[in-house]
Amino acid sequence: MTLLQDGVIALLAAVGLTAILWLIADMIFRRREEVPAVLLLPVKGGAEEMEYQVHCLMELRARTGRYTPIILTDCGLQQEARNRAEKLTQMHTCVTVIKAEELSRYLQ
Repeated sequence: MTLLQDGVIALLAAVGLTAILWLIADMIFRRREEVPAVLLLPVKGGAEEMEYQVHCLMELRARTGRYTPIILTDCGLQQEARNRAEKLTQMHTCVTVIKAEELSRYLQ
């Protein structure tokens, strides 16, 4: 019985070590593309999922380059949602909130 337990423990240790080495190799050799990009998120109304969407865009931003801005385009936000968007701009320097009318001027 102890032989079986030792075998299972050895198997789990080998799988764990392989997973750790795989993650380290992925971090070192991951291809990062420095692409000139802007991540645009149109938000309107209460924007209930805005924080989650910004979090997802932050993950995407890590793959496209650290200088990729995230632009929240105000397409009719309610005041409470606008305040939450302003808090996001204070928390993350890459996040900007602009009105939909200002978008063409910002991207030039």
